[in-house]
Amino acid sequence: MTALFTLADRIGSVIVFLADRVGVFIVVLGILILIHELGHFFVARWTGVGVERFSIGFGPVLARWRGTETEYCLSAIPMGGYVKMMGEENPLEGGGSPVLDPQKAFALKPLWARFLIVFAGPGMNFVLAWVIFTVLLASVAFTLRSSRSATTSRGFPLAKPNQTRIAPLPLEICSGSGSHSRHAATSA
Repeated sequence: MTALFTLADRIGSVIVFLADRVGVFIVVLGILILIHELGHFFVARWTGVGVERFSIGFGPVLARWRGTETEYCLSAIPMGGYVKMMGEENPLEGGGSPVLDPQKAFALKPLWARFLIVFAGPGMNFVLAWVIFTVLLASVAFTLRSSRSATTSRGFPLAKPNQTRIAPLPLEICSGSGSHSRHAATSA
């Protein structure tokens, strides 16, 4: 009977471990998706493209709220997201309905604006990676600097500003019993 309880305890531990890892994975992926989609969103707004919907996740909508022009959604499946822009489907190519305001249509914007909007998502991922790398590098450098602040690279205490410290010679050179004295005796 105790073996059954031990097995159940181990299975429970594995389930908790996996749930914890899956939860961390979903949070990290959600942050990456949010930063990516915010890149598209902000550049679209900056270039004058209307944004109909900003969604994190796919599937059934869990929460939604409406801004002046944009509907913001949080959906059930956190494996992606999207920014639905006005005029994203080109009516000349057979997609979508005509746009209400041609000044805000994605498809009618110049090529440079469409390029910036499309590139902004991956560009924000690169910026996020650079920020994370910089923060980690700075924290490691700060930790190393604070741990070495009391000693030099050889482990000796740091000298005071106006003093110089001479490293002691190795023991075998000082005592004369090193390999140099034996070599001199055999060669003579």
